[in-house]
Amino acid sequence: PSGELLAQVKQVVKVGQGVVGFGRNISGLFKHAITVGKRVRTETNIAAGAVSVSSAAVELALMKIPESSYATAHMLVIGAGKMGKLVIKHLVAKGCTKMVVVNRSEERVAAIREELKGIEIIYKPLSEMLPRLLLLK
Repeated sequence: PSGELLAQVKQVVKVGQGVVGFGRNISGLFKHAITVGKRVRTETNIAAGAVSVSSAAVELALMKIPESSYATAHMLVIGAGKMGKLVIKHLVAKGCTKMVVVNRSEERVAAIREELKGIEIIYKPLSEMLPRLLLLK
């Protein structure tokens, strides 16, 4: 299925090249999506079977740090909705024990903290963090 999606994105780029308004920026975004899709397929086990987006994201992120750091590194998770909660659970399954969760409100973070006792989960309000972030294009 993820291979099919990648093929569909490639088709959009091909068709879009002749469409007014599909300029260089949009074309560049789609090409970047294709590159990321290929990378995810080659660097994770997503093509090996039923793998969720959240588990693939965790697998890709953890490739950036040594396994010996999993238990001591603070892992930043943005959002405490369904996807954020799944990311946290996958991180815990890999041995991560310290999370910093940026969310609009503390309610969902507190619920996750209650469910995952023994895991350090620090809440940071989105409103406090936004002014401190540098967003890259």
